[in-house]
Amino acid sequence: MRGYPNRRLTLATALATGLTAASAWGAGPPRSGVHPNLDLPAVTAGGAAVTVLGERLGEVAEAHGMSAERLRQLLLRERTLHLDRRGRLFYQDDRLPAAPGGGATAGPSGAEAATYPFEQTFLLHSRPSATKLIYLDFDGHVLSGTAWNASFNGGQTITCPPFDFEGGPGVFTDNEKARIQHIWKRVAEDFAPFEVDVTTEDPGGAALTRSSTADSSYGIRVLINPISSYIGPYGGMAYVGVFDYVGDYYKPALIFPENLYSDEKYVSDACSHEAGHILNLKHDGTTNGTEYYEGHGSGTTGWAPIMGSAYYQPLTQWSRGEYDDASNTEDDLAIIASYTGYREDDRGSDTQTPTPLPAGSLLSTSGIIGRATDADVFSFQTGSGLATLQVSPAMPGANLDVEAELLNSWGEVVAAGNPVEALDAGLTAWLSPGTYYLRLTGCGCRTPSTGYSNYASLGQYTIEGTVPDPTGNDPPVAAATATPTAGDAPLTVAFNGAASYDPEGTLLQYSWSFGDGGASAAPSTSHVYDVGGRSYTATLTVTDGTGLQGAASVTVTVNDPDADTTPPTVPSGLTAAAASCSQIALAWEPSTDDQSGLAGYNLYRDEVLLEHLQAPASETTDTGLLESTTFSYALSAVDNAGNESARSAAASASTPACPDTVPPSPDPMTWASLPSASSQTSVTMTAATASDPSGVEYYFDCTDSGGHDSGWRSSRSYTDTGLSPGRTYTYRVAGRDRSPAQNQTAWSAAASATTPVSATKLHVDSIALSTVKVGRSYSGRATVTVRDNLGKSVGGAKVTGTFTGGYNQTVTASTNTAGQAVLNTASKSGVRSFSFCVTNVVHSLGYDPAANNVTCANR
Repeated sequence: MRGYPNRRLTLATALATGLTAASAWGAGPPRSGVHPNLDLPAVTAGGAAVTVLGERLGEVAEAHGMSAERLRQLLLRERTLHLDRRGRLFYQDDRLPAAPGGGATAGPSGAEAATYPFEQTFLLHSRPSATKLIYLDFDGHVLSGTAWNASFNGGQTITCPPFDFEGGPGVFTDNEKARIQHIWKRVAEDFAPFEVDVTTEDPGGAALTRSSTADSSYGIRVLINPISSYIGPYGGMAYVGVFDYVGDYYKPALIFPENLYSDEKYVSDACSHEAGHILNLKHDGTTNGTEYYEGHGSGTTGWAPIMGSAYYQPLTQWSRGEYDDASNTEDDLAIIASYTGYREDDRGSDTQTPTPLPAGSLLSTSGIIGRATDADVFSFQTGSGLATLQVSPAMPGANLDVEAELLNSWGEVVAAGNPVEALDAGLTAWLSPGTYYLRLTGCGCRTPSTGYSNYASLGQYTIEGTVPDPTGNDPPVAAATATPTAGDAPLTVAFNGAASYDPEGTLLQYSWSFGDGGASAAPSTSHVYDVGGRSYTATLTVTDGTGLQGAASVTVTVNDPDADTTPPTVPSGLTAAAASCSQIALAWEPSTDDQSGLAGYNLYRDEVLLEHLQAPASETTDTGLLESTTFSYALSAVDNAGNESARSAAASASTPACPDTVPPSPDPMTWASLPSASSQTSVTMTAATASDPSGVEYYFDCTDSGGHDSGWRSSRSYTDTGLSPGRTYTYRVAGRDRSPAQNQTAWSAAASATTPVSATKLHVDSIALSTVKVGRSYSGRATVTVRDNLGKSVGGAKVTGTFTGGYNQTVTASTNTAGQAVLNTASKSGVRSFSFCVTNVVHSLGYDPAANNVTCANR
């Protein structure tokens, strides 16, 4: 096993500095903490798992933080979700990527590609102060006493070799170390918003194991070792929602780099995906039956969800199912945070509490956008001239698409950067001397259907830039008040800027902008707002003798006394009826509004706002629903003034059960044991165990004439009888369910077996003559090989032969297991030449002299 120094190194550059306390923010689904102790007959999946759980389905669902119906739907929809014999859920992720094109995505090579010195490869930490750990284990491990051992190796220990793609498992090459560093950076970026330490340094078993429910410091091992020979052809495997469980029986997560081409991106995507399962996340697929969504878009902003199949898109993020036809809308961020907590905000969030950038003309710092609502605001001083700023997300594996805005001292945006097809943002602006603010937020790209929202546009960034050298002159300070700040139109407001001042004591110039086109140059003045129904921002700008400026703003709200405050009439006559097993059709009588006019309707399903429908809609269809489920609906009407009516009387409808269109699993059918001859006239075979909620039948098809088909049968084993000896027969097998549709799988791969033929006779295959010296004399020797009519050696045959021409003697000897009999004569002085002939062979198989390859030989 490859080792590394036993010391801990904090890499301050790995992630921007933040506070250590875990945020209490964010809650995932409730977990009961009590798991039923089951003893099921086998590991199952799909409908077979639903069937075997029976009345215990609800208990298992509750222990995994979901409803019984949710678990049933997951098992039926996600074929890689399995139920072990104890009733725990785990994923066997078998979606494997294509070979990296041209080696370009395989990962970095050599010292130039390494981010850190090679000796630090196994000392990397993303958040050293965190009490929760994700340990990426590359250097080999002995796996014992876990569910993986019990399910896949008969309970025996599994020795896990180190990560290796250059053929030397005894040592890590520079290329392998560089690859490991980049894999770690990508995974650390995926978990940057959370209070968790992603590390390559072995923390020891005690630091990872949760010893009791009172233990608050623990984590998981993500084992990145080539052990698919024990497990199977998967990219990764993990149990569901066991991050905080006591003990290690259902850990670690398994990654099989040999099935992922040891590729940097493929391996890191699999690490985050399987860690996501351990943190209770399910697959992101589509409602049309695709279990793994591969994403959409192209180029730098091509997007895919981490819990889908993210191998082929550069930008991967956590998701809440905002793309089209999403099958899973769970809130990934909240669920992860329910185990780890969010990382605390590390930067000021507005111009009142900015984080100062270092003084001078060179600006450089870093930070993290940790929430969709997070804004990082930095302040800096500049002189007059051109300023250039560049904000870049962490690479490789950025999760953040950053938007940058440059604000002046009174909060106006003077420059912005957010390229549509790029993740970074650059700003260039000609600035006057003074204080400026750089505001950074995570942003989306296009729409969630073609791009992504800002939901999980989170992660690390760096700021680099140059600004003109700040001058020694301080800008003036503006102070603005307004009386009153609210009232009905027309509203007269008195504005006062007399408290403004310049630190150097120079005279100020005043400029008021009232937000409705009006302006004034007096220190104090009044203004009349004639138009109501909106708010106005009045801004005072003061300028000192050197041209430096300061600004202050005040907001005035002007009401419209004639505004519409009456909601529309309540919608009536709402009806609901099932349109299919996943759709409910709704219709209602339109509402009316006599003032601002009807804008549309808010549709509620089970007390939750579902969507807004534009007027004059009077019907709609709710789609993507669960089968055999009752839903309740209500409507409210909304006018163009924003007034919402009371909700209508509720209407309910139930979706029927969907017709079964899914064949049993596996599909195509596979063999449990291939066809093999069980006698000279019969062949026996067994199909793999197939599962389907309605039950399964099997059909064994002999594709050669002379063999026999089984017909549809409940048994998965079949023996074809009445066959001919010495003939090859080929078979295939399919399954079908017992539903009315009788959905059939595709045929298995064909497999053949040959019936044997019995031996009936034997013959002499060869004779070898030699002499053996005995003192001063010689003895003649004949070595006779006997075979049957199938060409096999025959032991126990009694061979009789006659020596002539010097030796005149008849000798008998028996063949050994190699079919050879050695016949020796008595010795005679000087005799070296002789002849030998086989005269008889005695055995239970008949002797066929006519079949002899040779009967006599001469020497």
